[in-house]
Amino acid sequence: MRNLKLGVKLVGGFLVTAAITLIVGLVGLSGLSTVSSHLQTVTDVSLPTVRDLQLIKIAGETVRVAQRSLLVPGLGQKDRDRQYENIARVRDTYRKAWDEYDKLPKSPEAERVWREFGPAWQEWVKINNETFELAKQWDKSDIDDPTEVRQKLYLFRGDHYKLLDDAYGLALSGTPLAGGDNPEQCNFGQWLSSTGRNINNPVFKKSIQDLRQVHERLHRGVAHLKEMAGKNAPREELLALIRTEIHAPVEQTVTQFNLMADEVGRVEEIYGRMRQDAMVTVRDKQIRCFELLDRLITLSLADAEKSQADAEAAAAKARMISLGGIGLGVALALLLGIVISRMITRPILLGVRAAEGLAAGDLNQRIDIDQKDEIGDLAKALRHMIEKLREVVGQVQSGAENVASGSEELSATTQSLSQGATEQAASVEEISS
Repeated sequence: MRNLKLGVKLVGGFLVTAAITLIVGLVGLSGLSTVSSHLQTVTDVSLPTVRDLQLIKIAGETVRVAQRSLLVPGLGQKDRDRQYENIARVRDTYRKAWDEYDKLPKSPEAERVWREFGPAWQEWVKINNETFELAKQWDKSDIDDPTEVRQKLYLFRGDHYKLLDDAYGLALSGTPLAGGDNPEQCNFGQWLSSTGRNINNPVFKKSIQDLRQVHERLHRGVAHLKEMAGKNAPREELLALIRTEIHAPVEQTVTQFNLMADEVGRVEEIYGRMRQDAMVTVRDKQIRCFELLDRLITLSLADAEKSQADAEAAAAKARMISLGGIGLGVALALLLGIVISRMITRPILLGVRAAEGLAAGDLNQRIDIDQKDEIGDLAKALRHMIEKLREVVGQVQSGAENVASGSEELSATTQSLSQGATEQAASVEEISS
């Protein structure tokens, strides 16, 4: 480096420092890029996979709840319609989530579980659809609680058979017959005027339509029987009245009750199949689907945690490299500063000492600087100046010595002339005297 120009040394030192700074910056940018890549994986892949899988699972739970809600006897039609709306809504939701998740990259294990999950889910959906179709058939029957309706029909049938027995008791043994003469006061009449009239089941509507006149004729017959018994009509006449006005209408009424009971049995069969599917068949399929979903969610969370760990590791690595680079840069900058400073100040100090020696009159100064830079040029000029000063001083000393020698010769000549003049003066005096 001593043969380089001073400007080159300074610029080179700054360039090295700048290069170290650039390297540290590039390492930091690389680390940030790696961290950003891992975080992007978390935000664009891992979290969306968990979100989509959770949406699918929530949809499955919603369908399960709706399915079981539809099993509740006596549930109002508005509530049932709301369950169907919930099912349609969540199915749209899970289809979108399904499509989104299907597009996302997956690990080999997640891909394998996803391919296993698809057929299991479709099989569950198929059974769900069958269950909902049964629910709609149940809705169409308009018999909200078939078990309760069956019990009422059994009650109505028993009431009218008992009424027939009581009529025979009145005719044969004179046992008093309480009530039975008002068609609206019996249990069937009360039910018909309240709940029964709102049932839109075709079988029930036809049976009720056929029953109205028969039922009224039956109770009119009972009223007629009680009137005739009150008049002490003969037993044979009372029995004949029972056979024509009570017994036949009772059988016709019970026949319609049986027809309605058969319809209730059909609805109960639908409800039983629906319950079997919802509580047993569908449940097994659902458990399997949820197990696979939970497995996929676990894998997605593991991928997210791994991406996060990789991001943290990359950040730590970038931080360590950056700190190491900063430390190395500081050390190299200090080293370069010291080296360049010594390369500049040391020869300058030698030149200063030489100049001070010259100022003190010592022309034997030596400047041992062998550099090709500006300081080397300065040292060379100083050496040349010292040599010239030595030559000038030598010439001055030589001239001074010559002047001193001439002065001595001139002094001797002057002294000789003075002595001759003295001698001549003495001779003149002698001659004069």
